[in-house]
Formats: sequence, C-alpha cells, structure tokens
Amino acid sequence: MMGCRNGEIADISTLDIEQIDGFDILGINTKNRSKDQTVKTKESKRKLVIHPACVEEGFVDFVQSVVKTDGHGPLFRDITPDYYGRRAGPITSALSDWLRNVVQIKDPRKPFYSHRHTATSFLRNSLNEQGEPLVKESIERYILGHGRKGSHDGYGKRWFETLKRAIEVIPNPLESE
Repeated sequence: MMGCRNGEIADISTLDIEQIDGFDILGINTKNRSKDQTVKTKESKRKLVIHPACVEEGFVDFVQSVVKTDGHGPLFRDITPDYYGRRAGPITSALSDWLRNVVQIKDPRKPFYSHRHTATSFLRNSLNEQGEPLVKESIERYILGHGRKGSHDGYGKRWFETLKRAIEVIPNPLESE
C-alpha cells in the first residue's frame, strides 16, 4: 500500500487511520503499537494520505467496521503475531500466496515487497510536460520512509495536498490500461 513496508502495514492500529483536513491519513508510528512492534528508522515515522484506490476499494470502511465490531486496537488482529510480537512475518507468506494465486504474478523475482520498488519508480519517473519530475525527491523519500539527504529536507511541513498529489502518481493496479 503506497510503497509502505509490509511491517508498517501489518502492525498498524485502527487508531493510525484518521481524517485530517479532509484527507484520509495513515499514520506510521510506534504510538499505537506494542513495544515489540517498531518501525525501521526514525524517518519511517510519517503520515501519508491513503491512496484513492485503497479508499475506493473500501479500506477506510474496513477500518471503521473493525472499530465498530471489535473496538480500537490492531487492525489486522486475525493475524497472529510471531515470536517477536510482529505480524509482518506471518502476513508475508499469505501475501505471497495471494500474489501468486489470485493476482497471477508467478515470477519468483517479484515478491510482494517489490511493490515498494514499483511505487518508487512511479514517484521518481513521472514527469510533467517540461520533463521535470512531478514529485520532488524529498517528498519521494518522505513517502517511502527513507532518510533525509540534507538538513534542508527537515524544514517546513508536508502538506497533505502535496502528499495526495504525489501518491496519486502511483496508478491503481486494479484498473486496466
């Protein structure tokens, strides 16, 4: 989802999904996770606009149904955490099965994790009419949870409209071309 790491998604809480300034937001942080459920780096902590394709497929509605049925807590509570208290390992094999058997991507060199590379490619290579990148490198790194290149990237705030336009560069894989 939106170039996120498997663990960033697998361990999210219903409390990590919120609406801010009219945008559906996924907060990736450690606030609502157990002590064993960490994020990879400090740059991994971020707020992302949820891709419109995910909203259209019912992700936000799913979150609301989980809250209504079970209250707040882990979103994917049906996935039993591993020995280390994380859901990324158990979900990875299920996602791989889905990728191979439902989506029909059989190439073993394309695991589910390769969606991060695809998202990066769209963020990096989408150009405007003048041949300039549609997404600035600093926004690309923020969306993917990568470290800063320089101190300048730490200044200012990431506006959700900017993040929404950047995330929309990634096409909906469910729509045929």
